[in-house]
Amino acid sequence: MNIKPYNADLESNEIRPEELENPAYNYYFWGPLLMKYKVSDYFCNEMLRRATKLTIEKNDARHTLAADIKTELHYEHDDKVWFANGVNNIFASYGRFLKENWYKPNKNRVKNPLNKKLSPHAVMQYSIEGLWVNYMKSKEYNPPHEHDGDLSFVMYLDVPSELKEENKKNITTSQGAGTVNFTYGENLPEYACRQSFLPEKGDFFIFPAKLQHFVIPFQSDVTRISLSGNIRYLYETKENKND
Repeated sequence: MNIKPYNADLESNEIRPEELENPAYNYYFWGPLLMKYKVSDYFCNEMLRRATKLTIEKNDARHTLAADIKTELHYEHDDKVWFANGVNNIFASYGRFLKENWYKPNKNRVKNPLNKKLSPHAVMQYSIEGLWVNYMKSKEYNPPHEHDGDLSFVMYLDVPSELKEENKKNITTSQGAGTVNFTYGENLPEYACRQSFLPEKGDFFIFPAKLQHFVIPFQSDVTRISLSGNIRYLYETKENKND
């Protein structure tokens, strides 16, 4: 076999795709869909105000949660309604992105009742199954865990500046104090198995409920306030399809 020199057939002004400084590529979406949004200070402050009306006697959520956090409180029904109305467009955005990039319909999937049931293409609406507020203090933490439902979310309502300064001092191989971490798949070289964030006020993360996540404790004598919750899909059925 005679192998021609690399430039043998190259026209004088031709550039091969592999020679481009920014070569074209396709990126294939893989693994869980984790998305980060931003909400306003107004929204955060209103959820903080509503949280002040909750009490440990009536709204204690600790018996349903994995965190080692002393104060976690369930929001009331009216709070859930206000919250849902306020972020409806964000959840709709997540759903659209999920459908367009993770669950593109095809003939084989439609013929499989299980796949159709699982696909967000069959989702008519969302139902918030739980909504609670977390008052995280020094040395408290959230171990690796997952949630119930189909989607979960966490929104950061108040983040003291001391946490950013503490995190800057981190010299370990971890992402450091106060970070929220999402893990998926095998921990192998060249695999993106973890996404870590040092949250700021207004950060709003949405992710599959079964995605493992955890929060590293901090030492600063402050309180970081966040809210979390779960969402369940309401699927299209023969009964409600034409409603």
